[in-house]
Amino acid sequence: MNKIKLALTFIALLFAAWLATWFGLFNFIDTSNPQTSNASNTENTLVEASQATVVIDFGDGKIETGKVVIGEPTTAYSALTKLVDENDIEIETKQYDFGVFVQSIDSYESSSEKAWIYYVNGESGTIAADQKEIVGTDTVEWKYVTPSEE
Repeated sequence: MNKIKLALTFIALLFAAWLATWFGLFNFIDTSNPQTSNASNTENTLVEASQATVVIDFGDGKIETGKVVIGEPTTAYSALTKLVDENDIEIETKQYDFGVFVQSIDSYESSSEKAWIYYVNGESGTIAADQKEIVGTDTVEWKYVTPSEE
C-alpha cells in the first residue's frame, strides 16, 4: 500500500512539474514576441515624441520646416535657434526684461507693419518665446505677419 501511495505521489509531482513547465513555456512564448514588439514600438514612439516640428513662415510663400530634437528644457525660441542653425539662417534678437524678442529672421525684420509671432500647436504665444516650454509632439510656427492678424 505504501508503494502505491509513493508511486501515486511521484506521478502527481511529475504531472504538476510537467504542467508548470508547460504553462511556463507557453507564458514565455506568448510574452516574448509582444515584448519585443512593444519595446520596438516604445522606442519609435520615444524618438517621434522627442522631436518637435518647427516651421518658419516668411509670409510670402517662403517656408522653412524641420524637426528638432527636444532636450530638457526646450522652448519655442530654442527650437527656432536649432532650426536656423541647422539651415544656416540668420536671426537677430534682443533681450528684454520679459524675455527674448525676435527682431529678424533671414533679413525679414519686425516692425509696426509686420512682426515675427510664434505659435505652439496653432495658438499664439502669450509669454516670451524663451519662456514657453515645448514637448516633442508640439508644432512651433514662427510667422511673419501683421500684428493684428494674430
